[in-house]
Amino acid sequence: MSNQKVTPADPALWKKIREFDFDSPMSEYGFTVRLIDENHWTIRFAENAILEYKKFMYLAATSNSMVSPSPVIDAVWHQHLIFTQSYSQFCEILGKFIQHVPSTHNREDQKKFIQAKQYTVELYIENFGDLPADLWEAETMYDTVGWPKAKLKIRGFVLIGILGIILSLVPAYYVLRPLYIHINGPQFLVMYIILAVIIFFALFYDSREHFSKKIDKIGAASFIYDLSPSELVYLKTRDLNSVVDDRINQLIESCKLSEENGLIDAGKVSLDENELLEYQVSQELKTAGGKIKYQGLRKKLVTKPVFTTIAGSMKAVDKYFIKSKELGNLFYKQFIILSLLLILGIVRVATGIMRDRPFILVLFLVLAIGVAIVIHLQELTKRVSRSLIPRLYLEKILPSQNKQQNTEWRYFRLGAAALSAGFFVVAEPRVRSTDSGSSSADASGSGCGSSCGSSCGSSCGGCGGGD
Repeated sequence: MSNQKVTPADPALWKKIREFDFDSPMSEYGFTVRLIDENHWTIRFAENAILEYKKFMYLAATSNSMVSPSPVIDAVWHQHLIFTQSYSQFCEILGKFIQHVPSTHNREDQKKFIQAKQYTVELYIENFGDLPADLWEAETMYDTVGWPKAKLKIRGFVLIGILGIILSLVPAYYVLRPLYIHINGPQFLVMYIILAVIIFFALFYDSREHFSKKIDKIGAASFIYDLSPSELVYLKTRDLNSVVDDRINQLIESCKLSEENGLIDAGKVSLDENELLEYQVSQELKTAGGKIKYQGLRKKLVTKPVFTTIAGSMKAVDKYFIKSKELGNLFYKQFIILSLLLILGIVRVATGIMRDRPFILVLFLVLAIGVAIVIHLQELTKRVSRSLIPRLYLEKILPSQNKQQNTEWRYFRLGAAALSAGFFVVAEPRVRSTDSGSSSADASGSGCGSSCGSSCGSSCGGCGGGD
């Protein structure tokens, strides 16, 4: 395949197709938002999938033979068919109605669809160049990550593990008792604390190195390398309020909104009602009579699909990594090691009780370590998305793309310290407590903020040539 730029055979038609807006007229749960919501895709992946769908439909419009989409593009097509008015208008641009031909399982149709796929690849390369692997070769958005699903779920393993701990206590007691009767209480406490600290530090370092190596092996074509600032803010904070604060702060800095005494008002530049967030803010301002308290605005925005879809897609990313074999194997290993540590303490408590010796301090220590184990294992399941992916962006992706100074990434990098001075106060004391450790080096923003502020999946075979 050649990487040189290729121009479609009919550039005028392609220009019309490329400029067609699936989200017109604008609504809070329009085409793109619904596509993201129902498939749990990331924002960039959905945008790229829509672009590839447009390319596919160009091929369908200009070809006299059947062309066949990938599973990802087929998902876009299925949704577009539901938006009947938009689909009809789109087909008018194409010059013919493109029929969706469902796949069947008979042998003759399979052969026909295989030939259609091969023909589509050749036609695509001829008109657009290389096919993006993540959209044309992958079955789902996650295929490019390449982490297979674990055979045993973590929850199932934990239940089996707890049962194993209970069954092992009696034999462990008889094995350890002869040793424990020669170790006094203070000695055991010191030794147990030191052992616990060493194990926790070793496991933390082991998990960090394990995941770092695995993430480094993920190809740059993966969706992991193309997350939006808002998605990364949510991964890092797990708080949609923070995502809203960031986006509204950007509107204030660009003078599209102003803030005075906690009231949000239309700024010096009109809101673009063809952009979803600005459309949503505009609707809330109209409902409120032109001005609205920021706390009330944020409370409403966090319930809107423009933001809830971000939470939904990032939670799906979480689940993908939690269910992966890579995390599962590490979790199993660390669970077993920490279970052995816990058994050592429980047996010591049992030995003290059986010998009528003081055991309260050891019991409290064992309980504390038990709580620490639960917290550690819970954090282990979240470490990839909450810690390592954000760190990947901070240390590798943003520097390599020269995006460190881009204003849209400031909140992700600096937290609340990136908010403009006036809006920082309005965004509430919650911001100060959650990000109090952040540097305030970039808190002033671009300067405009203060001036505008206060003072069918794989079942689709292809499409026919049209009517």
